Amino acid sequence: MLAPQAFVLRYRPLHEELIPELLRPLSDEQLRRRPHPHATPIAWHLWHMARAEDVGVNRLVTDGTQVLSDGHWDERMNLHVMLDEGVAGPAAGWLEGPYVGQRHGWYLFHCCLTHSFYHLGQAMLVRKLLGIDPPY
Repeated sequence: MLAPQAFVLRYRPLHEELIPELLRPLSDEQLRRRPHPHATPIAWHLWHMARAEDVGVNRLVTDGTQVLSDGHWDERMNLHVMLDEGVAGPAAGWLEGPYVGQRHGWYLFHCCLTHSFYHLGQAMLVRKLLGIDPPY
C-alpha cells in the first residue's frame, strides 16, 4: 500500500464517520461545557484539530496560505487578541523541537491523523465525563 492510500484509508473514516458520530446527539451547550476545570470542551478539541490540519497541510506541506488567514477568520474572530496576550508565540516555543527537519509526509500524517485521533480520544473522554454514553 502506498502512503497516499494509507492516508485516505484513515482520514476518510475520521471525518466522515468518527467525528460525526462523536457529535451526535450533542447540543451546543454540551459541546462547550467543561466537565472539569482541567478538561477542555469537545468544541475546543475540534477547533484544535482543524487548526492543526490547517497549519500542517497549508503551511507545512504545501507552503500555502492557511484557511484561517485566507478567509480573514483570524480578524473576524478577533484572534490577534490571543496572540497579543501570549496564548501563542514564545509560550509555544517547545513545539519547534519535534517539528524541525521533518518531511512533508510526516507533517501530513502527524497533523491530520496522529494528532487528530489523539484529540478524538480526548473528546470522547470529555463526552464520557459529561455523562453522555459514547456513540461507538
